[in-house]
Amino acid sequence: MPYSYEPNPETSAKAYGRDLRVSPKHSYEIANAIRGLPLAEAILLLKEVINLRRPIPFRRYRKKVPHRHGSYEAGRFPKKASMAFLKLLREVAHNARYKGLDPATMYISHVSAYRGRVIRGWMPRAFGRATPWNEQTTNVEIVIENMSETKLKEYENKVEKWREVINDFLETKLHEFVKK
Repeated sequence: MPYSYEPNPETSAKAYGRDLRVSPKHSYEIANAIRGLPLAEAILLLKEVINLRRPIPFRRYRKKVPHRHGSYEAGRFPKKASMAFLKLLREVAHNARYKGLDPATMYISHVSAYRGRVIRGWMPRAFGRATPWNEQTTNVEIVIENMSETKLKEYENKVEKWREVINDFLETKLHEFVKK
């Protein structure tokens, strides 16, 4: 599957989730929330979303979405989509390690979430009729790249903490990591 963004293969790693059974609208908002963040910060953000501590700001799909505490008006806690994104972040971190890169010094340079194929289904109704009951799927692509030298100097006191977070994230099971 071709990516919509092709980075330098020597300084980046990528992962692709195809036909994930999560909401495309929630995935779009999560993608906008984690784009540009360091990998460890994105992992911690999604962990807080799953534990209902920090909402994802909803900027496009915000009709009838209640406001939350913080600097944005509308937000939600999309747990299922956040778990799918955490699995993809784990894959991309493993891919970076396989290439010999340090995931603690990388940031999310590209993330894209768009609708996948529709899984057709039917809901039986009265008198022998049926109503279409389709399920949306989502395709997600994530690319992480090395931070520039100026960014690394800006974050130099946080890199060790990020390294610990990523090591813990990669070595424990996902459900155990989220509950910590």
